Amino acid sequence: MELPKNLYLTEDGIVELFENIEIYYEDFSLSSSAQIGELEKKLYKCRCYCDFNGNPVKRNNVAIYSSIEPLSKKYHLIFNKYLTKSPDEYLKANRKEIDLFRQVFLEYQVSTSTFQDLTEKFDSIKANLLNSGTFTWSDFVNAIKSQVPKFEHDLFLKYGRVFSDKADHKKIKFRFDSENYRIENKTTMFNNISLF
Repeated sequence: MELPKNLYLTEDGIVELFENIEIYYEDFSLSSSAQIGELEKKLYKCRCYCDFNGNPVKRNNVAIYSSIEPLSKKYHLIFNKYLTKSPDEYLKANRKEIDLFRQVFLEYQVSTSTFQDLTEKFDSIKANLLNSGTFTWSDFVNAIKSQVPKFEHDLFLKYGRVFSDKADHKKIKFRFDSENYRIENKTTMFNNISLF
């Protein structure tokens, strides 16, 4: 039985670190003080084996964490106890491969006519974006502008921005999915989009 090498402690227990993920500010990031391409946060993709007492974690054991810390001698001993008591659980945990998705939600305030154009043309826009397998937020903006010229991408609702109750405006919400938090050249690669 091959033992994990990158063991850490998280809020759930003892984990094995698979991947460091760096998220960067992009055009859609909700911060007015940040620069595009500046590091926003670090995340850690890990497999959780056991809790702080050495009891196996039986739920979905692959997760994203915002912080990890090295194991102390005490927790190395607890992990060894877990391996001795639960070798089958350890092997079962290692067989689970779970894809994780980053989801980005963006909400826009648009005129009623733009709202109607977007909802009518959304399936076509989505099909064009998904045609290449992945797309960036800039690809999304360009695809929408080509089919709905009145769409103003800078009108997404940021922190503290109040939605106007004008009769001729509506809110529209998009959800962008990024499988396994895929990032290339500091840009999130999305593989799906939904309209709410």
